[in-house]
Amino acid sequence: MTNATTPPQWTYALRTYARPGVADACLQLQARCNVDVVVMLHAMYAFDKLGVRLDADTLAAADAHVRAWREQVTVPLRALRTALKGGFSALPASAVEAARQKIKIAELEAESAAFAALAPFTGGTPARGGDTAQAETLLDAVVALYAAAVDNGSSGDAPAKAAVRTLSMAICASAPGLDRPVRGDGPR
Repeated sequence: MTNATTPPQWTYALRTYARPGVADACLQLQARCNVDVVVMLHAMYAFDKLGVRLDADTLAAADAHVRAWREQVTVPLRALRTALKGGFSALPASAVEAARQKIKIAELEAESAAFAALAPFTGGTPARGGDTAQAETLLDAVVALYAAAVDNGSSGDAPAKAAVRTLSMAICASAPGLDRPVRGDGPR
């Protein structure tokens, strides 16, 4: 799935997502606070690789830019992939799993396309790499953007805060571990 036109945030997202605890933290924020993991990983990329902490206006604009794509393409693909996970009694498990894997590929392609669409959204303030306080400020802003729409109070709860801490530590950790091969799955 990686080629000459692959957005750099996609490669970063795959490598970051493969780090210990990151996938669980992303899924926790997605489930509890309705966070778009693609927008969040784009913000993490801007912080870690571009030295920019995206501001609230840029985060909102980035979300608005990919919202229809997420709602009409990525989320339905994810829902269909998830529905197939349990199998269907009338069909052979191998046929269901083959269809599920094709849908997973389409979902990953949709996420990669969203990353490419987010490339221009890099407005913000200069960030100091390795500064976990700045990383947490960024991630808190991302969570707040989505939690406000859900309005269930989950953005300040202990699991959400723990997920933010895990992610801030991941983007502030030393980079050598990011150069290892990555899994075939990506953001969800």
